[in-house]
Amino acid sequence: MKITEERAQRAAEQKQRMQERLTKVRELKDKGMTNRAIAQEMGISESWVYQLLKNGMPVLATTKTADQIAADLEERGKKLLNFAALLRGDKP
Repeated sequence: MKITEERAQRAAEQKQRMQERLTKVRELKDKGMTNRAIAQEMGISESWVYQLLKNGMPVLATTKTADQIAADLEERGKKLLNFAALLRGDKP
């Protein structure tokens, strides 16, 4: 198995575990448990329980970083195009 395939498999497994954790948190909340009790039951922090209930599945850091990089590059590209237009004397 290639390294990229292994990484993809690990990422899919991690996403599955996170989905299972989210489902469990929601089930416990539906049973009337407090965030603190859920956190103690599952061995995670209370703030993590709150975030899962508020936002659902967290975005993996690598995905978030890739999206941020793409947005930054797009913004920089726009600035460069505007600068080039100024150098050519184009009107805004």
